[in-house]
Formats: sequence, structure tokens, C-alpha cells
Amino acid sequence: MDRIRSYRMKVGAVGALALAALLTLAVSSASGKAFAAQVSCGQVITQDTKVINDLIDCPGDGLVVGADDITLDLNGHKITALPREGYVPRADAIRGSANDVTVKNGVVGPFVYGISLDGNNNLIEDNFIVANHPMQVNGDGNVIEGNRTGGSDGVFATGNRNVFVGNSIDSGHGGLGAEGDGNLIERNSVRGDWGIGSTGLQNKVLRNVVSGGYGGGIGGLGREVVIERNVVSGGTLSGITVYLSEGARVARNLVSGGGDERILVRTSDGAVIERNVVSGSYLGIHVETSSGALVERNQVSHVNGDGIVVGPSVVVTRNVASFNAGLGIYGEPGVVDGGGNKAFGNGNPLQCLNVVCN
Repeated sequence: MDRIRSYRMKVGAVGALALAALLTLAVSSASGKAFAAQVSCGQVITQDTKVINDLIDCPGDGLVVGADDITLDLNGHKITALPREGYVPRADAIRGSANDVTVKNGVVGPFVYGISLDGNNNLIEDNFIVANHPMQVNGDGNVIEGNRTGGSDGVFATGNRNVFVGNSIDSGHGGLGAEGDGNLIERNSVRGDWGIGSTGLQNKVLRNVVSGGYGGGIGGLGREVVIERNVVSGGTLSGITVYLSEGARVARNLVSGGGDERILVRTSDGAVIERNVVSGSYLGIHVETSSGALVERNQVSHVNGDGIVVGPSVVVTRNVASFNAGLGIYGEPGVVDGGGNKAFGNGNPLQCLNVVCN
């Protein structure tokens, strides 16, 4: 109950109906006694079930969720796919379309799809999944917690007010993606070519650790996204990218390494970029075509180009830019100098352009 209340407060105003559904899920998960059962490949689960056996070399689907308001406790058991060569038809370790369902404690792999679940207010927790596509969830109010995944892709959900917390995702190409409004992505560890992506209104990306190869670290598309207190390292593309997000907040992140901008904010009027610590890459912080944006109290050092680059109508105040290869701060004509900026040890002797630096 405390966990659901905590999610309720962080995600924001969900509405009485959605909250009631989440509380029902918490009560049923905590108090329902699952039926201990031996299961078989392709079996449809319609009641609370605690699995007592492994499913090895399933030729098709592993298990199918076939009813609302049930718990499927895999109890640490394995579900594995039949090895195949050449074309492999779609098969899911666990699939279904249901509401108020819990799926937990499984060891899954190697399937084409790991867990594919459609519906609302479902809880997927504490599973270990190795699959080409480890997890796909569609619906509202779902909680995805404490899972570990490996494979080509990662964990993706479409819908509103979904929660991703405490997952560890190691992927070749995918990462963690949320499409919808009011989603919360918190305290996850994501490693791979692509990190965390959110698309929608008022999504929150908080306290995650993201490291990667080619792709970007964290991306936010949509109004009022919050990206705060994350640690992002590596990645050839941008560390944190915000696009078309009026009123965005990018704050207190630690962003290092990589090839392009470490923080890129584009076409996001009124965005606030504050108290980030940035190092490495070609550009540190780049804010463009974002009228009324505020760049405040950031620290940028040891990048291979300019430390902070901002466009017209962006307010720059109280930042520290040091030991960068180019300018400390480059303000395009029309920049708003909020004062209190400092720059020293940068490669360009001007230190700052169109902004006064001490």
C-alpha cells in the first residue's frame, strides 16, 4: 500500500478511479493466496497461480494470461523457447490482455518476445528476461518494477500514468521507452545504444543511470517533461535531448563523455536548465530556438568545443564554464544576460561572447 501511495504522489493527479484500481491491485497482490500448480507450454492462466515447475523448450507461447485480477507467480522457475534456426515465428514467454494482473518472479528466455501484456493497472515485477524484445506493455496505470532484461531491444510501454522503477536493462539497440502522458521513469539502470525515451505530456525521468554506445542517453519529447537527478555517460549522440517541450525542466543531472552535445534543448519555450554538471563531448549545453528558456547555475568543463551555447531570448545566469577548448559561454545575438556568469581557463581568450563573464 505504501508503494502505491508513493507512486500516486509522484505521477501526479491520476483521478479517483485510477487510484482505486491501483489500490485494488495492491490489496489483491498482497492478500490473495495463489494456487500451487504444475503448468504446461501454451497454458491459459485464469486464476491465481504459483508455478511449481520449469517450462523448457516451448514450441510456441509459454503461458497466456486469460483473466482479470489474478496473480501469476512464476516462483523463480524458467520458461525457455525451443531452439530454432532460420525464420523464427513470433512466440511470447508470457502474453495476454487483462487488467489488474500481477506477473512476477520468472526467468525467461530466449524468446522472440518476453512479456507482452495489454491492459490497465497491471504489475510486472522481479522477472529476469532475455529475449529479442524483452517487454512490451500497452495500457494505463501499469507498474513495471525490479525487472532485469537483456536482448536486442528493451522495455517499452504505451499508455498513460505508467510507472517504471528499479529495472535493470542491458540492450543492444533498444532501451526504456514510454509513450503517453504522466509516466514516471525512476531509479532504472539502462545500458545500450539507446537509453531512455519519453514522448507525451508531463512525463518524469528521475534518478536513473544511463550509459551507452552510439545512441542518445535520455530523450524527452512533449510538454513539461522533467529530467532530473540522472547520471548519463557515454553515447555518441546527445546525452540529454529535449525537443518540443514547452515548460521542460532539466535539472541536477550529471552528464559526461560522448561526442555531440551533452545537453541539447531545442524548440522548448520556457524550459529551465539548471544545476547540471557537464563534461566531455563536443558541446556542453546547447539551447536553441527556445524563447524564454533559463540556463542557470550549471557547471560545464573539459568539452572539446564551447561550454555553453544559447540562442536569442534565452536567459543565462550564474553558470560556471571552465577549461573548455573553445569559449566558456557563447550567446547568440539577442541572448539575455542574467549576470553572475563565470568563465576561466577556456581555450578562446575571450572566454565569453555576448555575455559578461567574471
